[in-house]
Amino acid sequence: MSIIIGIISRDNQLYLGADKRAILQNGIMTDNYDKIYMIRQNLYFGMTGIAEYGLSIKDRLLKLPNISKMPIKEVLGFLDSIYNEVSLASTILLSGRFEDNRAFIWNKNTLGKKNLIEFNSQDIVYSINSNSNTDLFEKRFIQEVQVTKYDYFKAIINTIDYASTIDNSISKVCNIVKL
Repeated sequence: MSIIIGIISRDNQLYLGADKRAILQNGIMTDNYDKIYMIRQNLYFGMTGIAEYGLSIKDRLLKLPNISKMPIKEVLGFLDSIYNEVSLASTILLSGRFEDNRAFIWNKNTLGKKNLIEFNSQDIVYSINSNSNTDLFEKRFIQEVQVTKYDYFKAIINTIDYASTIDNSISKVCNIVKL
């Protein structure tokens, strides 16, 4: 289990945060596991759930011969086609900037649910992915954004810290990337 948070601010800034806990298939637990990976400039891959499955999807993405120049819509189509419904609880996320510099967050889970969030200058938009308690984490995140007066780094850190108190498969140790 994991949590990954993506935020697009009113000024088209993109923030990604994820906890660093992984429980590998061999039963080893670590709090130093990256769940956000740079694919190319302004394009990041993130994942929750079974680490090995998420990494296999990332590796397939990186093996595309023209990934460095492929239009974002084609990258999303490729991910959509290879990330299939399976019995594993997992989510992948692709986030970055379209060719016109608008920020986006796309995610799909192993239940087949997918979502594309694009820059909206009226308000912040966000995506919170976790294998359980997502509604609870989302409520906490909204509170944290207000309490921290839109300090997105603090809101992400505080939300992940809170999530770690509810779900022991989530670490309070986290990684945050800003584009």
